Amino acid sequence: MGGIRIIDSDVKNRYTSFFSDYTIEQLVESYNKDQLKPPTTNPARMQFLSALREAFLNTDFYTSSFISEHGMSMSFQIALSDNKIVQVK
Repeated sequence: MGGIRIIDSDVKNRYTSFFSDYTIEQLVESYNKDQLKPPTTNPARMQFLSALREAFLNTDFYTSSFISEHGMSMSFQIALSDNKIVQVK
């Protein structure tokens, strides 16, 4: 099962502002493009995914189908469905 696990860090995430002006459609597209990549421990990619997770959490969309308190699942593509973001299995 792919995903990211959130860890405490004092390092400023350079990707946080990257997603600040993204629409929900752009966030979903970014997630789906990255979901197709093989898992990695690359620190830059982990920061990118962490910022993407935070951007989703800052929307009014229901995200619990793929985001938990501890991380974000990357196992499946996602799609918009009403005010929810659901995994496409």
